[in-house]
Amino acid sequence: GEDAVLQAMMVESHIPERAVRDVPFDAATVKNAHPMEGAKDPACAERPIRLFTRPEPVAVTAEVPDGPPAWFRWRRVSYRVARAEGPERIAPEWWRDDCSLKTRDYFRIEDEEGRRYWLYREGFYGTADPPDWFVHGVFA
Repeated sequence: GEDAVLQAMMVESHIPERAVRDVPFDAATVKNAHPMEGAKDPACAERPIRLFTRPEPVAVTAEVPDGPPAWFRWRRVSYRVARAEGPERIAPEWWRDDCSLKTRDYFRIEDEEGRRYWLYREGFYGTADPPDWFVHGVFA
């Protein structure tokens, strides 16, 4: 039925998984929509075409602790990084009651085959617990 078709609606949040939500499709809303403000602003970071609902853990090796990965292992497959951009730091929304999120450093990664991924490091090196790494999305 009509409720089976959804559209993405922008939500005011800089946390990737909170920045968009699915709502029932409304042709009038799409017809009257304005281009996103800042969409052509170079300060607006590129986002993956597919964002995972739940980021997936990965094993990472980096040449320097705070640097981008040199390779990563995801879904039992190893990938060598050919190019990396970042980090883009995204901090938790301190004004919200939900303080479970940690600071994340995102990297746009391209492997040797040209496939592109959005990885992030959660936490910091030099603390009691080493940071964890996740794949949060893939680019087209």
